[in-house]
Amino acid sequence: MKYAESMDSTIKLVAMSEKIGDGIMTRVTPAIVKSSNPLYNVEDVFNAIVVKGDAIGEAMFYGPGAGKLPTASAVVADVIEIVKHWGTSNNYDWVVKDGGNVIDLGDTGTRYFVRLKVEDEFEARKAVENTFGSVEWVKTCDVSEKDEVAFVTACGLEKDHCNSLESLKGNKAVKHVANTIRVLD
Repeated sequence: MKYAESMDSTIKLVAMSEKIGDGIMTRVTPAIVKSSNPLYNVEDVFNAIVVKGDAIGEAMFYGPGAGKLPTASAVVADVIEIVKHWGTSNNYDWVVKDGGNVIDLGDTGTRYFVRLKVEDEFEARKAVENTFGSVEWVKTCDVSEKDEVAFVTACGLEKDHCNSLESLKGNKAVKHVANTIRVLD
């Protein structure tokens, strides 16, 4: 949380879906959300949906979405919809086999916040830059541990980031990858 604050950001649980070409990228994940993002100010029992369209640009729908009454209402409405249209629609199915419409998350672009526990900070920073190229180093004055570094990657394919993180685990200057989290601007 302290790193997110030092980045003028917060951490939120974000569900996202995007049409990319003929496919659909979908995920639910914790993410660092920058203060410039409209989701940054969504708090307490409120939820928001940000829709980006060709004609409307970006629009946000905001309202109560947590708590027993809104949640119960949404669940009942979904059950009624499924029962009313049982067997007549495939709107609830995701095709995940070859030739399907769901994009493998490894093939989607993302930026990551990464926190490492290190043996040697100088050597670990060199290893990070050799592995990821240009990164944005993140500091916070509230972290008392001297054996950690944190950075944000450039946008790249998730599978490439995962491979890079695996290679860092084999570097003697890096004790272990403490955590990773997606970054939304």
